[in-house]
Amino acid sequence: MANMFVNSTTNSNYSTVNTDGSDTWNSNNVGYYNWTVENGDDCIAIKGNSSNIHAKNITCYHSYGMPIGSVGQQPGYPDYVENILFEDVKLIENGNGGWIKAWQGKPALVTGNGDTGGGGGGSAKNVTFKNFVLDRVNLPILVTECIYGGDASVCDTSQFQISDITWQNFTGTSKYDLVASLHCSSEVPCPGLRFIDVNITSYNTSIGRPSLPLVYQCANLADQNATGVDATGIPCNQWAPNNLTQTPMMNY
Repeated sequence: MANMFVNSTTNSNYSTVNTDGSDTWNSNNVGYYNWTVENGDDCIAIKGNSSNIHAKNITCYHSYGMPIGSVGQQPGYPDYVENILFEDVKLIENGNGGWIKAWQGKPALVTGNGDTGGGGGGSAKNVTFKNFVLDRVNLPILVTECIYGGDASVCDTSQFQISDITWQNFTGTSKYDLVASLHCSSEVPCPGLRFIDVNITSYNTSIGRPSLPLVYQCANLADQNATGVDATGIPCNQWAPNNLTQTPMMNY
């Protein structure tokens, strides 16, 4: 699918919801090339049982970026995602950047998005977010395994395994001081998470205003203390909460 423009916004008195630019589900060998999306939800989302997906030269305005997920919602129906490449992506005033969102491990009748869910297993592996240019993105990099749970007491119960994820060549600005929050479930810590040439500054710094030190939150990264060729490249300097809101509206 190439050369697409998607506008899912409204000028009326009524708001729009669930305005994803595009989602994959039960999909294999899908390409997105030269897309521009303006909306208020995910730009292009890779959902359950999707593999060999390539998204290149994508521009997103006012969206929630390029996520894997949500995944792991339904007990008994595992989601598997692998071999995903997002590259050459521009995000302008987005809530999120390149990220992964999974459900908590214990099912709930009512969750943060008003739906029933949680307890689905599966995995996401071999995912690369490459060549991202950010302009005032609230939270550029996020891994959460409790996207709609909210209850910290169940937010480390996910059995969804995340592994071999790379964020490479990220430049531009975050809206706040929080550049990344990576919280993997304590039940299944994440191996193989890597930053390569992630160089993001806060918007305040970019315009010469006083700003706080950049924050990189981490929790349950299997290789967090590795050195040498196995080093993650992630400059963790704060513990990642397990129930962080998807789109922070403040400094940390």
